[in-house]
Amino acid sequence: MEISKRPNSAEGWANLIKDQALPLLPNTSAQLITALKQSDLAFSKLSALIHRDPIACLYLIKFANQQNKNPNTEIHSPDHAISMLGMDKVRTIMKKLPTLKLNPRNIAHREYLQSLCNSLHAAAQADAMAEAKPLLPREKLYWSTLFAGTGFWLMWSAAPHEMRIVQYLTFEERMPMEQAQKKVLGCTILDISQFLGNLWQLPTFTQASMIEGLKPSRRQLVEISRACPETSGIPANVNRDIKLLINTPTFPTFLGNFIALESYKNWHGRNFERAISIYGAYMALDYQTAYHHVRDAAIKVSREHPIPYILLPAKHLLQIPSDITRVSKPSWATDEIPHKPKAAQASVATQEQTSDPKNSQASEDSTPKQKPETMAGLATNHIAKIKDKRNLQMLSELTSNMLKHPERFQDIHELMNAAVQCIKYGLGLERSSAALINSSCTKLVTYYTSGMMDSPKLADLVIDLTKPSLFQKLAQKPLGTWINQSNFPKMRNAIPTALVNASQSHHFFIQSIFAKNKPVVIIYADSGERGSELTEEDYKYFKILCRALGHCVEHFSDRKATLKKSQQIST
Repeated sequence: MEISKRPNSAEGWANLIKDQALPLLPNTSAQLITALKQSDLAFSKLSALIHRDPIACLYLIKFANQQNKNPNTEIHSPDHAISMLGMDKVRTIMKKLPTLKLNPRNIAHREYLQSLCNSLHAAAQADAMAEAKPLLPREKLYWSTLFAGTGFWLMWSAAPHEMRIVQYLTFEERMPMEQAQKKVLGCTILDISQFLGNLWQLPTFTQASMIEGLKPSRRQLVEISRACPETSGIPANVNRDIKLLINTPTFPTFLGNFIALESYKNWHGRNFERAISIYGAYMALDYQTAYHHVRDAAIKVSREHPIPYILLPAKHLLQIPSDITRVSKPSWATDEIPHKPKAAQASVATQEQTSDPKNSQASEDSTPKQKPETMAGLATNHIAKIKDKRNLQMLSELTSNMLKHPERFQDIHELMNAAVQCIKYGLGLERSSAALINSSCTKLVTYYTSGMMDSPKLADLVIDLTKPSLFQKLAQKPLGTWINQSNFPKMRNAIPTALVNASQSHHFFIQSIFAKNKPVVIIYADSGERGSELTEEDYKYFKILCRALGHCVEHFSDRKATLKKSQQIST
């Protein structure tokens, strides 16, 4: 969007995007289209299909409230809307909604789906709180929490360029999200959501959930979080304003969205720990019990809404640890050094062939089929060592699941996304990518990236494998190499110019991964254009992850072959 035409207020943005047609989720739109063709479609079946798609729910409730002539009644749920409108009107509304022609390489498409997923996760957390607290208005809370994210949905659909800038400032520059939004958009997205709620005549309770002033300040969040785990519930001496804030009916909406956002950023981050502590204080639970409640809600929503091409809440960056032990406050809540958590019971192959960085030739991965050994020694207390760029517990959990439970990954897209995210947040390397090799082994196309918001050429890199190069060798057999300052001059002619120009780096790791003796993907990682030099330790962990990834890719290949064989037998 041209800067001259870009609004600089919440009202301006809301008026610009309020008529933007949001597309249905790709995994529900086809089922809805098929169902709507049935003349004898049952209410219960239509309701179940609509509940699976937040966009269908939004438009149905929006239209029902706009048509509602009774000022004393508001429509809060899709079932109520269907009952009020009737099947014919519902059919008409649903048929007008567009379907997303999904392009997995389109960042705006993926982030639009991710924003929907985050809202579903937030709603699931709020619903879990309401289930445990019978006095809370459960149905209203679920839908208001879900629709609190409408600003994100519309902005990713209507203004993806501006949203990418906001995302870059938040994730790469570590700018507070609200500050980044105000810098780029002139307002917060929650403010935009509030104006949209008013323009669309959404229920009063939903609009109240979008009011910026009801959000706790950072200082209030810290004070609430300190009530857990020493006490069960909010202590009597807590600030009166905080007590009033926590007791507002819409507080679970804020907390659900806070948990969803921080788990999306980093499930083991300090802010996520703070979110769990706040949850524990609000629900009168100790830290470990609160963690398991949040985890269970994330797993549930991931199963109920398997959105493709993104990382679901329960699998973002890694599978959720199954045995978390909390024995002290996190480092942001006390000056004492916290005790170490239990070492993660994970296993990866630790006996890898380590390439000599001074060797100009790519080294072959000679031990891809070795029996995995324990990785308990790799799990460290990343809370106590927050200055360490690595999160080895994250690496341990992810590689353990790749080796022991590959079936937990929904598809190859989720697997590759998890791998590149783990390289950035687990290994601490700035940029990573997974590039797929086509079936004829003539082209390498980068599909999955992390940390490349400011490196678009590297994120969209395409390599011709018919020309002699390092990549051509990598596509011929499983190889891995470490390019650095000492061997770069010798290897320069073998490295495609496109990669050199796009990366602006002479320090990177690269590894090819095969399945059934066929090349599948090439993994790339570096420390950024002006990053520090890579180390032997970095390369060791990179090889560990790649070996585990290779095992998981082999599993997907076996599963695909088995499915194909069963289909042939059935026909």
